[in-house]
Order: sequence, then structure tokens, then C-alpha cells
Amino acid sequence: MDSQRQLQAARLKQAREKRGFKSARAAALRFHWNPMMYTKHEAGERGIGRAVRKYASALGVDEAWLLGLKEDRADEPMDILGYLRHLDAKLDRVISDIGDLRTRLSWLEVRVTSVEASVVQIHERVDGVQRQLDGISN
Repeated sequence: MDSQRQLQAARLKQAREKRGFKSARAAALRFHWNPMMYTKHEAGERGIGRAVRKYASALGVDEAWLLGLKEDRADEPMDILGYLRHLDAKLDRVISDIGDLRTRLSWLEVRVTSVEASVVQIHERVDGVQRQLDGISN
């Protein structure tokens, strides 16, 4: 493993721990990342190149710092703006999911109304047959 990848892996772990996640798997599951891939990134088995933006945003750190392009500073504040962008993206997904659920609920309401109408028709037919049977037996 090259030294750049080692540095990125160490910083990824540091950022995760700073956010309070005890394990790589816990962070991956919380942010809906592939746990196996994230664990490989944090272990330095794979480079984080394409995933750096989502990791930095979710963990609240600067992308350049995570890539090892910026000096390590223990007193550097979290990238609040990046974290807020991450939360905003999550909120967009939740709003989209709510829209999908509303669409499904509407469809179900239509189906229930249709089933209710069918039940009413069946009851009317049964009542008609019952009246006919009552007329025959009298």
C-alpha cells in the first residue's frame, strides 16, 4: 500500500471516529454506503478517489484534507457547510420518498374504493337472489 493511500485511510478513520462512529461498518450503514467498500477504503486496501466527496461531506471534513493534499491540523473545525450539504441531500431523498409513498397511498385508496364498490354490488346481487328465493318459497 502506498503512503498516500495509507494517509487517506488514516484520515478517513480519524474523521469517522471524530464523528463518533465506533466502527467503519456503523458509519457505512448510517450513511447508506457499501460497508465492504467503505471498510476497504478505511483499511487502505482501495483508494478513495471517487468516493471522497461523499465521505468528506458526510463526515464533515475538507476533501483536500481527506485526500492528504492539505496539512493535518488537529484544531481545524469540521466542514460544517459540507455536512449541511450532506444533510440537505438526505432531506431531498426523504422528501422524494414521501412523494413516492403518497403516490402509492393514492393508488391504494383507489383500489380500496374499487373493492368497496365491488362488495356493494355483490351484496346487492345477494339481496336480489335472496328476494327471488323468498318469492319462490312463498
